[in-house]
Amino acid sequence: MLFEAVHPPITRSTPTTVVVEMETKKYVRTLAEGIQYTFRSVNGTVPGLMIRGMTGSPVNNPLLSRGHVTRLLPLMNQRHAALH
Repeated sequence: MLFEAVHPPITRSTPTTVVVEMETKKYVRTLAEGIQYTFRSVNGTVPGLMIRGMTGSPVNNPLLSRGHVTRLLPLMNQRHAALH
């Protein structure tokens, strides 16, 4: 799992629909001998994605779960906004 680079700044001048497909996958990794940790990633990254949009742009964000992700692994889908 690699960290993705931050997307470049938006250069368009009008809003448009932003579509970002997200896929969660379950992983089990060894933290130490005999200690397993179960977690999930979003599109193969931890933390998840950074999405760039502009004021007035709707964001369409379909979410697909793979790898037998269950309710025992909650997904927190947080949205934060910063205005420039």
